[in-house]
Amino acid sequence: YQNMMVEARRIADELGIYTTLEKKGLASDPEIIGMLQEIKNRTKEGVILPVDEPLTSTKDPKVELKEIMASETFKNRFAVGRKEMMKRYMELCTIVGNSDNAPKRIQDG
Repeated sequence: YQNMMVEARRIADELGIYTTLEKKGLASDPEIIGMLQEIKNRTKEGVILPVDEPLTSTKDPKVELKEIMASETFKNRFAVGRKEMMKRYMELCTIVGNSDNAPKRIQDG
């Protein structure tokens, strides 16, 4: 743990935020140390490496769902690229299901 503290301080010093963290009483906070370790792991030669994050969709999720359901890849179980399409389909179903715009269930009135 002590090594992590020393490494976190070095990273915070490089970023120029250590004095601010210390003033706020956050310099030894485990969450802050973890975040600084994550920054260290994602930084190589002074450049922050990108994280693989899901692509954000600019389309309306309902429209994208309809497009996926109308595609030949969706209809053909053995089509190339169907696995990736189904993953996106499930993500969109979750987004639509959790949104305020989701259709009301009959029980809800």
